Amino acid sequence: MHSGTQHLIDELTRMTDKPSWEEAAVLGTELVSEDDVSDDRLLLANGDIVEHVGDAWQLSPESRDGISVVSGTTERVHNPGVHATARLHPTTTVDPTARIEAGALIGSHTHVGPHAHVGRSAQVGDHSLVGPGAFVGPNAVVRNGNHIGDGAVIGAGSDIGATTTTGAGATIGAAAYIDPNSVVAAGDMVAGGRVGPSRARGSQVAVAVERLVGFNRD
Repeated sequence: MHSGTQHLIDELTRMTDKPSWEEAAVLGTELVSEDDVSDDRLLLANGDIVEHVGDAWQLSPESRDGISVVSGTTERVHNPGVHATARLHPTTTVDPTARIEAGALIGSHTHVGPHAHVGRSAQVGDHSLVGPGAFVGPNAVVRNGNHIGDGAVIGAGSDIGATTTTGAGATIGAAAYIDPNSVVAAGDMVAGGRVGPSRARGSQVAVAVERLVGFNRD
């Protein structure tokens, strides 16, 4: 069960009617628009189903692998492993076994592979690959055109320059700065600091936020 689902269940006992999309959003969950067909059943975009049994609301044993949902006014396909507040470009693909945490931002034509994990508020730019089992830490910035190999680790708060290759099994420590066009070889460990030629710093990931779809309704 997702944490937002339990919060919703706890709050449902205080409501006389089913919550609206906006009310559910405040509670940390996203409703599937088609849930209006039933008065005692809520379909959540995170894959959970909550149903009213007797005098209580509870989690249904049924589950889904991801269905088309409506986030406010924006339609998208929701993967249960993608947090409702993450924002993914329509051309992004995420393996059903991957996990994208709250506030993460994934750019266009990027693929997140099986069992990969993109942490809270991390950013992954356009035309990038997060390989199977790879981990992108919270608040990390992975710029456009990156290739993160199988099982590689990008530490929290790191800034990975554009068109960088991080080899399979490599580890980049927290708050590292990797310059564009760098290569971190398979199995290498970077404790922190700067890798590669000098580069300008301070710009944001070059993804068109206005083209992203997700929890935000703007």
